[in-house]
Amino acid sequence: MSIVKRFTLAVLVTTAWAGASPVAAREYHIASGRLLQLDASARRIVIRTGQGSQAQYSFNGDTRVVGAADDIADLTALSHITVHYAQESMELVATVIEVHGQPF
Repeated sequence: MSIVKRFTLAVLVTTAWAGASPVAAREYHIASGRLLQLDASARRIVIRTGQGSQAQYSFNGDTRVVGAADDIADLTALSHITVHYAQESMELVATVIEVHGQPF
């Protein structure tokens, strides 16, 4: 078998295998509440929702902060925020944090 035929066969097999593997759709969710805790070193925030429950979210370098603050470091305790997040493994990862200002 020539090298060109081997290469072509390898590409076809790889393409077919990659196309056959299931790709999990990433689901996004939204939660709003008051910021209770910001741990910048652990890259975590905790909010209290309007229903009274607490939720913890991690953030990373891709997390955008919009609204009344431009950066994670600008968040203040009890600020009203909305967290757009996705579940990755066992963690809720914030993709966007909207800062609405002082507590509601």
